This record gives sequence, structure tokens and C-alpha cells, in this order.
Amino acid sequence: MIFRKPDYSETSEAPEVVAILQAAKEFAQKISPDGWKEKVDEIYRELTVVLCDNSRTCKRMADGMLSDIRVPSGTAAYKFFASSDSRTYKTTQGIAIRPQASAHVITHEVLHAFSSDSGMTEDGGGYVKTGARYAEFDKDGNVIAETNNSLNEAITDALASRACGRLGPGTGSSYASQVIMADLLMGENIENNAFVQDVYFGKSQKFAEDFAKTLKTSKVKFADYLQGFNVIGSEEDTQKSDELLKGAVEYNLRKAQTPEEIDKVYAFQQKVINIYKDGGLETNFMDDEDIARMESLLQFADKMQKQCKSNLTAQKLITRPNTHES
Repeated sequence: MIFRKPDYSETSEAPEVVAILQAAKEFAQKISPDGWKEKVDEIYRELTVVLCDNSRTCKRMADGMLSDIRVPSGTAAYKFFASSDSRTYKTTQGIAIRPQASAHVITHEVLHAFSSDSGMTEDGGGYVKTGARYAEFDKDGNVIAETNNSLNEAITDALASRACGRLGPGTGSSYASQVIMADLLMGENIENNAFVQDVYFGKSQKFAEDFAKTLKTSKVKFADYLQGFNVIGSEEDTQKSDELLKGAVEYNLRKAQTPEEIDKVYAFQQKVINIYKDGGLETNFMDDEDIARMESLLQFADKMQKQCKSNLTAQKLITRPNTHES
């Protein structure tokens, strides 16, 4: 890990930043698939940390040359490519940090780095993956596919909160309305979690296929999650978000294998929904209408909990051995 000033000259390490980055690295290794844990170590070793003042311009490497990077106004930390090669798509990760950046914000940005991957495709093009966000380029460098940006930000913010020991979005998060979806989809246990490992760190369709097979009530496809949504928006956005949230609730309840596990999943869902119903950890993005929608989601979860427990009871009756002797 190399610490640099905004002009990219080397500087001494900041112990308080190192402690946050080290904790985030250990968290990322805990939740990532086995094949990714070594990659997190490598990214951490090569990570460039730019300690910014409040100016908007820092430096980075592009094709071996220094160039400016504009840190968005009002942004306390920002993940970028510390180096990139347009011929091979090989990249190294960087994070620019302003003095006011919180542990949550730093963790969010470095999780982007720890979930990043890039390389060549078979046809001579390349790809760049950051968490659930995936971009593919042809051999001339033109974008031919780009997906999942909204979902990626939501998962990353939800994971950053978990790493910092809480639920919900970071205070002031501009996509707070989407983090509830990620929290519900992930569920309570994020170690060995198929959603986290397959969607956030992986590129396969296994989770999406399992999601499609599991849902019985909610009429949504996993591709709908990749496009994202806003809880506050048009009537169409509202209807879409309601279906997505119901789908997330239904999926994890149906995956539970025992009545006790169903109750545990349901209790976690209540906890998540109530956080948002009560204002989303001081983000205050919910109005009276949206609070009523969260109440409706709680009612749906309650109904689904009862249905899933009833299904398990019926299944036991069907599979119980017939011990009656004639």
C-alpha cells in the first residue's frame, strides 16, 4: 500500500486510515469466495491511497503517464484506477480520501476496490468489473455492455454498514432508498452468502437462476434488480420497487429449511424494514406515503412467513413414513 499526496508524490502513512483499510480488508476476505481472498490481499498490497485536501484534483497513472483525476464536489472519498493500461486492461486500485471522510465512506470506497477485476476477453477486447457493476469493451475500446451500477452501489453501501457494525445506508447516502433492497436480498448472514459471492464478487448466473426457481408469488426477475429503482419517484418506480422488495422478502423466507430458520429470517426482515420505516438512520428520505408502503411490506412478510411455515408442515405430512400395519 502506497500513500501519496494529491500531486502523487509519496507521503507517510496515516495510522487512522490504515486501521480502517485493514479492517475493511479483513471484512472483504471474510465474505468473499475462497478464490477471491488472495486477490483482496494483492489489491491491498498494491493499493494507492491519496490523502487529499479539499481541492478537487488529484493525480493517477494512465498508460504509464500521470494525469489528473477530478474528485466530485462534496465527495469525501473516491475510488479510482491508480494505474490502467488500455492495451491489456490491467489496472491497480486507488482511493482518494479527504480529511472529513468517515469510516463508513472509506470502507464503501475500498470495498469497490476489493471487488474489482479486469482483463482481456477472448476476442481481443476487455472487461472491467467492480462489484456487481460490469463493463465490457470491444477490441477498439468501445463499450459493448454495461450493467448493474445501481445495484452495485446499494450492495456496497449495505456491506460498508455491516463492516461498521450496523444496518442501513450511510448517513446522507444518495441511494439510501435502494440499500433496503440489498439488505433484504443478502439476509442476515453474509458469510458464505450466495448473493454476495456470486453477484458482488462473481460473474455467474447461478444466483439469478436460483432466484427464478424459488419465487412463487412475486412477479419479478433478477434482471430487474440489476437495473435498480428509486423508492421515491414516479408511480411506475413505486410499483416496481414494491415488487422488488416483495421478491427479496419472499426469496429468503422460501430458502429457510426449518420453522425456526423461517422465524429468524422473518425477524431480520422486520428489523431491516423498521429501520427504513423509522427514517433510514437519519437520512429522512421516507414520507408518510412511503412509511405506509413499508407497513404494507411488513404485512407481506408476515403473510409469507405463515405460508412458508405451513408449506413445511404440509411437506412433512406428505413425506412422513406410513407405519400403519394392516
